[in-house]
Amino acid sequence: MSVSKTITRIISICVLCLISALLFAPAAYADVRKADIVLGDTVESLGLTVADCPSIEAEYAILMDEAGNVYFEREADTPVHIASITKIMTAVTALDSVPIETEITVSETAAYIGESSAWLQTGDTMPLSEALKALLVPSGNDAAQAIAESIGAVMLQTEGLDASDTNACCDRFVEAMNAKAAELGMTNSVFTNPHGLDDGIYDADMHCSARDVAKMSAYAMQKQAIRDITSLATSSCNINRGGEIVVAEFESTDLLLGDYEGTCGIKTGFTDMAGACFAGACNRGEDLYAIVLDSIDEWERFEDVRAMWDWYYTHCIDLPLANSDSYTVNAQGETVPLVAQVPAAAWIDKRVDATLEDPNAVVRVLLS
Repeated sequence: MSVSKTITRIISICVLCLISALLFAPAAYADVRKADIVLGDTVESLGLTVADCPSIEAEYAILMDEAGNVYFEREADTPVHIASITKIMTAVTALDSVPIETEITVSETAAYIGESSAWLQTGDTMPLSEALKALLVPSGNDAAQAIAESIGAVMLQTEGLDASDTNACCDRFVEAMNAKAAELGMTNSVFTNPHGLDDGIYDADMHCSARDVAKMSAYAMQKQAIRDITSLATSSCNINRGGEIVVAEFESTDLLLGDYEGTCGIKTGFTDMAGACFAGACNRGEDLYAIVLDSIDEWERFEDVRAMWDWYYTHCIDLPLANSDSYTVNAQGETVPLVAQVPAAAWIDKRVDATLEDPNAVVRVLLS
């Protein structure tokens, strides 16, 4: 065999080996840490294996249900940047401050704020109900600024103060955002603007923790206006532009909508300082919130949330409190499980059937 043919054959074998290695390499596992907390105890103290824990890349995370029960957390009280997740508080503060029909006007400052945009133009007007779509679906920084300026103006006017300076109006709205955070018990949160930009002129001591984001998210999803918007992958927004109604079509930045059963929101975020973030909400009978901050990239943040939800739905089951092969009839005439026979109050030598007030009551158990 010639030297050239030998070299060619060696190269071919090397290429085949490389392809084989790529195709059949074992799947990479994400990060499980000994300090991660499952139901109040660390992974290390519980002696859990990797398979028993959510395996995620995010530096900060929490998994919480609508009742406030926390199932998993990682550095959940560390204050960090949260980028456009800030817009959840913008939406909440707006809805709690003015009627949903309140007119929002886009200033030149709002129109040219840059970065993530709903492509609003100077002079555009729309009711808050439409502005919230531009805020939450395409994550419009322009919409966030316009909402803050417009509603901040209403606040100042109500207080008998000058509302001619858009900066002062925005500052007043941000003040209300921080007041709402305090009201919700968000003890590790400070907001300095309504959109979450954090560099250049927006570089400031703004921060939030994963636990605070979960509290904020749970409160936000109690509002039907927010739930209706964040549960849709696409949305249409009616904008008054120069006296004519222009319809803007938006596509959600939440890639789990329509891809993961039960996904209903809420908000993505990304800046260089915050990293890739996502506040996810899923409902399969009740809301389940998965918050990830500073994941490794914009795709992995969704995989992190998916991993936490998968872990929960795989490991958590509802067990009936009443387990019995015997039955009795309750006061409503329903046949229900017999829990026990207890002494009657009037006749100590007589026993009566006892059952649960709610025969369908269950207790949620996390399987290890």
